[in-house]
Amino acid sequence: MKKLNTLELIGYNTSDILGDETDLMDELKNSDYSYVCDGVCELSDNFCPIHNSDIWENVKDISEWVEEAIEQGIADISKGLEHVFQCGYYLYYQSELYNNLEAIAYNVLADYVNNTLEEQLQSIQEDEEIALDFDSINENIEDYLQGLSSEFDHNDSWDDLKNELVELITTDCIIEEEDNE
Repeated sequence: MKKLNTLELIGYNTSDILGDETDLMDELKNSDYSYVCDGVCELSDNFCPIHNSDIWENVKDISEWVEEAIEQGIADISKGLEHVFQCGYYLYYQSELYNNLEAIAYNVLADYVNNTLEEQLQSIQEDEEIALDFDSINENIEDYLQGLSSEFDHNDSWDDLKNELVELITTDCIIEEEDNE
């Protein structure tokens, strides 16, 4: 079986206050939400602790986001401190996701390219060879994401991003196809 070079995934720039931020990023990367913003909101909610002991355990570390939740009117103090703290956790996780959205999107696209190329490699005959310019692929993904950052409203789905990128990659990055003799 032929071995294919793959695009490397990039790391996330998290605060790493609670210790599960990378899991949160990977959860969004591997999600299939209709819209990215839905995934951000749902995962921010899902990662909030629900047991009182868990809520109180790290609340001192997210006090900035608890205060923000109170200032924004998200937290209803009449529902108790645990509710207020959960709102702080929600804003913290949401902030972490939005701050890493470009890296998550890059990794979604890199995974997609790697998986697509692997599937295509399996269909290539043993005597065929295809050369790919991975630097161009990487550059196209980065340029694509940079162009999105000004207009990306997080209402796109990962599939929308993948479909738009496919044309760039397939037209710019195949160097040559040749038969090995």
